[in-house]
Amino acid sequence: MAVFVAALSVVIASFEPQYGIRSPRLGNPHMVLSDGSFDVVLDGMLPFFQPDDIAFKLMSPQQECALEIDSVADNVFRVHPLSNLAPGAYELSAYIDGKWYKNPKAVFVYQKFPSDFTIAHAADLPDLDNGDGEKLFISLLNDVERERADILLLTGDVVYHGGAERYQTFYQGIAQLDIPVILCPGNHEREDWALFIKDYPDPVHVNLFGDWNIISLDSAHGRDQLTSTQLAWFEKQLIKHKDKKTLVQIHHPVVGARSIERNQQRFLELLSEHNVVATLSGHTHVDAIHTSDGEEWLSNELPEQPWLITTTTYDFDVAAPPNGGLSFPGYRMLRFENNELNSIGKLYDNGRSFMSERVDLKSKLK
Repeated sequence: MAVFVAALSVVIASFEPQYGIRSPRLGNPHMVLSDGSFDVVLDGMLPFFQPDDIAFKLMSPQQECALEIDSVADNVFRVHPLSNLAPGAYELSAYIDGKWYKNPKAVFVYQKFPSDFTIAHAADLPDLDNGDGEKLFISLLNDVERERADILLLTGDVVYHGGAERYQTFYQGIAQLDIPVILCPGNHEREDWALFIKDYPDPVHVNLFGDWNIISLDSAHGRDQLTSTQLAWFEKQLIKHKDKKTLVQIHHPVVGARSIERNQQRFLELLSEHNVVATLSGHTHVDAIHTSDGEEWLSNELPEQPWLITTTTYDFDVAAPPNGGLSFPGYRMLRFENNELNSIGKLYDNGRSFMSERVDLKSKLK
């Protein structure tokens, strides 16, 4: 036994951990109050070995603040700021074993969470090919800024065809925004999954924002499905945050054409059982809103919740749509007043309801 322990000690001593900040990070940030506590999850921690020196701090162009460690459970560190933080976007830094690790735009600080706010939603972005697609991507970010959105949700197919240069262009683009960017993967992220999880290692995650709970799911592995394991995790989060109102983003539509297949009915039951307000999807490159019985909603009044919302693409792709031929590029603005979601899109004279903001892409390329 002693020989085994000695050998194990030698192996551990010779192992060089790959440290890093798993969360929060760009794409999966924390939104916190100026004096609030939050969790930092580290990669590279070994079960029987902890580095001697671990420290955390937040930095913005205006402020630097050390974080005190309240508790540690495995690789999860509960921290709080040692002084009040000014509102804004912060880089999170971790000092581990003599080296600093940094995640930009990882923490967003608020004096008070707003009760009136706007969330921008987009999916199925243009190809980042150094041409028109890249111009449209920058145009989307400019549209989000012009609309003064408070949060941006990106619901999959954000980088088509993979490749380090495309991922770098995407990362640098969203890093320019000074609002939380929350994303989940789509089916096209599987074209270069290793690069996606390098920057976004938690495809499934929860982000709390005041009275709201934003849950990001992954429907794009295997056959457009929710695995039983992920569904169990989803239910656990709904129960854990039962005092919050919930939005869910998931790349595939919940019902209707090209929707999720496995565990669809149980997922719908959970949405109703836990009073989920809305789901936000992409994938079909068209706009639609469905009810939980699978019917597309065509009315100038909203149905009962949950609202199963699909947002069109911000790209030229107008492949044959499943909703009667209405297809146009755009993005969706969700308006909240007094912590209630009361506007999910625009009404149009042709009978289609609650559509995205229409975008004239040709004008974006001038």
